Amino acid sequence: MNFLSGLNKIVSREKNNKRGVITIARIEQKGKVTFLQAIKDFFRGYVDFKGRTTRAGYWWVSFVLIIIAIVTGIMFFFGLFANNMNGSIPLLLPFTIFVLVAVIPYLSMSVRRYRDVGLTGWGVLCLWLVSLLLGQMTSGFNYVNGEYVFATNPIATFISSIISIFLTLLTIFPTDMLTVSSENRILLFFFRPRNQEKE
Repeated sequence: MNFLSGLNKIVSREKNNKRGVITIARIEQKGKVTFLQAIKDFFRGYVDFKGRTTRAGYWWVSFVLIIIAIVTGIMFFFGLFANNMNGSIPLLLPFTIFVLVAVIPYLSMSVRRYRDVGLTGWGVLCLWLVSLLLGQMTSGFNYVNGEYVFATNPIATFISSIISIFLTLLTIFPTDMLTVSSENRILLFFFRPRNQEKE
């Protein structure tokens, strides 16, 4: 299968007034999702950050990605310690390709799962940015008494860990669990309104 035929499966082409308009497939999983449907939606919604993904759709794909990451990660590990560089490249390549292919659709699938639970896209982005910034602050080297000492920031580590636990818990919550019926703008920035139709 060549690149263009794979791209045509991800992006659908609609005819609009004799002009081709390229649209991205929007994933709107509802009800029971089978293993094959979850894998298909994972690649079809490669860059769909606005749809929704159910618990089953998220965890089927996560299970497959974890297995692939373990297998290719072991190959990568042995490739790092190979005696000669020529023998290690075939071992390093599968993990590198896996990461390059899977990172964007995994992020979009995670956002779709968080949106299905009740977060907004902006809320997810804020939580990720805060977690990323705090992750950068958690550890580093300090110059103490003439030498560099590895140090950690316990408050930043704690807050970053709480955000990570919260985001992980979101993946197991049922659909629309965190929607709100409030008119508070701050809450509506992070959570979808309860009366809103499924986008």
